[in-house]
Amino acid sequence: MSLKQECIDMFKLILSTSPDCEDYQIEEPSSVFLCPKENYKDVDTLIFDCYEECPMKDSCNKELVKVDLSVFIPHWAGDEDGGSIYINFNQKPVKEQYKNTIRYINNRKQLFDFMCEIKKRADESRNAYAEYAEKIIELREYGEEFLTQLQADYPVFADIKAELPIVFAEFDKDESGKYVYDTGGNFEIVNDVQLIIHIFDCWRDIESLKTTVRHEILHYVLFRIGVNNSDDGGIFHYFCNRYDAHAYKEMPEKEQELYDAMLKATNEEVCKALENIKRKISLGYAEKEK
Repeated sequence: MSLKQECIDMFKLILSTSPDCEDYQIEEPSSVFLCPKENYKDVDTLIFDCYEECPMKDSCNKELVKVDLSVFIPHWAGDEDGGSIYINFNQKPVKEQYKNTIRYINNRKQLFDFMCEIKKRADESRNAYAEYAEKIIELREYGEEFLTQLQADYPVFADIKAELPIVFAEFDKDESGKYVYDTGGNFEIVNDVQLIIHIFDCWRDIESLKTTVRHEILHYVLFRIGVNNSDDGGIFHYFCNRYDAHAYKEMPEKEQELYDAMLKATNEEVCKALENIKRKISLGYAEKEK
């Protein structure tokens, strides 16, 4: 059996038994485009997707290098090799820069050492996803605990159920379906009926995620009682300040005045004011239904 076939069989054995890696893709032969300026590579479908700030963007001729085998593992796409592994068998690098992009395997010892690296990496990936799942469970429980604390401090929120509509996802998407990487979370009203709390980029550290959870739950509970829950609102800023939930938008003058007044009030006074707003809205709905 050839080194190449042995390598393919080992990849299949290792990756097919790792739940987070089982959607891998093997292509033989394949190719990779190498940037002459840096050790940067693109798969052939991304040949025109150069860095915008690169001074060679308009004159660069990326070099197409053929390889015996390429393996793409989607869940490794955030790693240094971009999720793609390129291998040549029984040959030496034609150019020095290829050594940083293409793995060269010329005997079974090199193959064994390389597959040990892959096995270790697959195990680490699997463990990372197990930790990710545990983190999601912890965050969901934390959200319910935060709501309980909020209800104890401000009984105006007491009738909001603990089953929060939180959805955890890797990244947000824009209207065209492209990923948006700088959104930590949002509160969304779908079809004017369904309320959803999104928490994105859940690979972040747990404290950053907990801040996002508090921030979005505050949006949710304020909406539920009918008061202004906008990011630049004084009421929202008050609760973000109270619970360290990162209110990041600047307040207009009137909202700033409201915020300053709330800071001088007691919890009981704030709760009473919110109860009055909530009652007026409830009475308004009742009048409409008559």
